[in-house]
Amino acid sequence: MKGCRPLIDDEIDQIIKFLEFDSRKYPFRDTAMILLQIGTGFRIAGLLSIKVGDVYDVEKKKVLSEVTLARMNNKGKKESHTVPIPDNCLPYLERYFKVWEQYFKQDLNAKDPLFPSERKMEGELVPMSQRHARSYYERAVDYCGLKGKVSTHSARKTLADRMMKATNGDIIAVSTALGHKNINSTMAYIKKDTEKVKNLMQSFGQTSIKDSKTEKKN
Repeated sequence: MKGCRPLIDDEIDQIIKFLEFDSRKYPFRDTAMILLQIGTGFRIAGLLSIKVGDVYDVEKKKVLSEVTLARMNNKGKKESHTVPIPDNCLPYLERYFKVWEQYFKQDLNAKDPLFPSERKMEGELVPMSQRHARSYYERAVDYCGLKGKVSTHSARKTLADRMMKATNGDIIAVSTALGHKNINSTMAYIKKDTEKVKNLMQSFGQTSIKDSKTEKKN
């Protein structure tokens, strides 16, 4: 979503704490959903398209090490996008699957949506709607008093921001993490640090002047 900002760690902690104690029925589903989106950088539409079997081995009862967003569910529908599941997401997913049957009143099935809606369609689980997912963000943001524009897309921007810092501004790495084919798409996710640029440019000028004076003395 255009104009939304990334989240900082303290804000993420606030949102998770709020959802764990305020979610009316499915706190473990909602916290797992938000942390997985931040960790993978998937758009909300792609995240909600994921099946249980994409992240969990039902027979072995084990969370997988990576998740693949199918081509048909990826923006542009040109190719699939595979990313690792971050370590900090694992315990939240594990506890979510432990209460799955209690939550949704049926056996856990690899073909079920990972984040089902409360309502079923013809007796079958269906994915949570994007509107429903956004409502959780909005409620958490309001309660935590977060400033600026924060939405489900903030999770994707959070991953981009973290990758930029971790890689010292490697735009190619950020683009790969987000699954972009065009580097220009990635640029829209990068937060401009005007003050840093200004200070760097000033330092370049000071260096040039000092070098010039040194050459004259010599």
